[in-house]
Amino acid sequence: MSIINLDLFLAETEEDLLLLNKERKWILLKTILLCILPAIICLFSGVFVLFAYIINPITLFWKNGQGTHLPVGHLPQINIPWTAELVHIFIILIYIPILMGVLPPLPILLFKGSLGFFSNIISIFVSIKKSFWGDYNLDFKRVVIQKILSCINPTLTHFPLSQISEREFSYSYLLHSSEFNNITGDDLIEGKIDNSSVKLSEIEINYIDKGKEYYDVYKLWQGLFIIIDLPRHTKTAFGTSTNISDNKILLDNTEFNELFPVYAENTTEAFYILPSNLLERMVNFVRKTGRKFDFSVVDDKFYIAIPYNRELLEPPIFKSLFDYSIYEEYLTDLELAIGIVEDLKLA
Repeated sequence: MSIINLDLFLAETEEDLLLLNKERKWILLKTILLCILPAIICLFSGVFVLFAYIINPITLFWKNGQGTHLPVGHLPQINIPWTAELVHIFIILIYIPILMGVLPPLPILLFKGSLGFFSNIISIFVSIKKSFWGDYNLDFKRVVIQKILSCINPTLTHFPLSQISEREFSYSYLLHSSEFNNITGDDLIEGKIDNSSVKLSEIEINYIDKGKEYYDVYKLWQGLFIIIDLPRHTKTAFGTSTNISDNKILLDNTEFNELFPVYAENTTEAFYILPSNLLERMVNFVRKTGRKFDFSVVDDKFYIAIPYNRELLEPPIFKSLFDYSIYEEYLTDLELAIGIVEDLKLA
């Protein structure tokens, strides 16, 4: 059962969602006209140029060359339709300057090798998409996401451009501090549930290898990171990472032990903080979503790291905002966090 009634929520926010849907359709049309359509024109124009200026003259040359000697360097002339010339003028005078305006260093990319060039061409179109959709994303988050959170708990506040800090993540011991040197993210949510402070945000953890002329970015992890205050202060550390301990323990749930290898020095504390109903809740989450996650308890904090290979709270481009699936996955994750708070209170 969902933590909010989606039917009621969609009905109450119908007016806002209709306005956002209109904005989404207009930006989608603008994206197609300014990005996709010119790219298709460039592709077909390139094929035409290849045929008109290279393949066709060479073919005619060989045909005329059978029994005929043409002067060296003279190929038969071919008439280019005026429509093709207009396409070439459009590409040279309009489309290329647009791309140059989006990313001025484009000519420099030619010297970086073919793979680097094509990856950066993709980056150009990603940049165009972000510039078109940035305001719409923020409108969606401020109107829709904040209303969802208010329905769940009035104390929950959404900060679209903030994130959990590198220092806070480091305290979880889920990754050793030497393994990463960069954290990015957004969509920070803070508040209190049953007097326990809760904080969560989307984060991406990277290791940046800096060279003299360029640097490589290695993505280590991406997903939703949750921090929950324990109801009592304790001096302990255990979790699914061997950074905490090499001593593997078994808890009173066989399926949980198969899904979550737990390492701890103090077995008693782990048994006390993780009651049977909390173990069952975590197992049910994996059953329902098919997503395994890592967790740790360090001193008075409970850390949860749920992996994703995409951004969670970004509004869809091709889906209506009245589609249930947009909200259900994120609500399931929030439901896990709220349930853990309730179970910890009973421990």
